[in-house]
Amino acid sequence: MTQPVDIEALRALMEKATTGGWKVTPSAGKPIISMPGGGNLFQGYIATWNEADLIVAAVNALPSLLTELEALRAERGRMVEGLQDARAGFEASQVLISALSNGHPSVMIETFIERIDATLKEPSQ
Repeated sequence: MTQPVDIEALRALMEKATTGGWKVTPSAGKPIISMPGGGNLFQGYIATWNEADLIVAAVNALPSLLTELEALRAERGRMVEGLQDARAGFEASQVLISALSNGHPSVMIETFIERIDATLKEPSQ
């Protein structure tokens, strides 16, 4: 399993680095990563144009990806809270149904609780 993305660490690295708008430019027929306004960010060896294109695309997309990841994590947190509330409601209903039916629990409610528990146990990233 991969490690969770450390949003804060990546944002700190972004703040220290040259801001986005990176691009790939040729220099003596080789790919060079350039920054906005000119100047080379990376003059070391980049094996292929495809690698250079990937690095530039990843760096330029990173701010948006981190923002989206933060929003998704927040949404997941709200969904987990909702599932926990639903589980509590099902448990309360189960107690009531058992009391009204001489100790016979509802199989449907047991199934709902099991499905919620399984969902809440799934790893999150």
